[in-house]
Amino acid sequence: MRGSGQDSIPFDLIESWIAEVRSRPNGMCGIFLDANDGQPSGPRARPWDEPDLLVSAAVDVSTLRLRFDRYGAMFDVEIADITGVKPTQHSWGAGLLVCGAIGGAATNIWLV
Repeated sequence: MRGSGQDSIPFDLIESWIAEVRSRPNGMCGIFLDANDGQPSGPRARPWDEPDLLVSAAVDVSTLRLRFDRYGAMFDVEIADITGVKPTQHSWGAGLLVCGAIGGAATNIWLV
């Protein structure tokens, strides 16, 4: 069930991304929390040398909950009040740009 105004947001893109990542060995993916994370000049510049591993993911109403392993550390991210989802190109490859809020602050997250 989606919240009011959420019907026009293509949540099926997120659900397809989750299914695709689950089909990869160990759930390899890239989850980037800002515009510099994973870019050619950043600390994770060499794509897929140290991928994130998706442990769990769920979309509920207008919230995406992700648990992933990055370099052996577990992270939980909740993107609430999703306002947009669109296909995008990241330096790690094709993925999604999800716009919403983390902890009440507007944010973008890239899913590759």
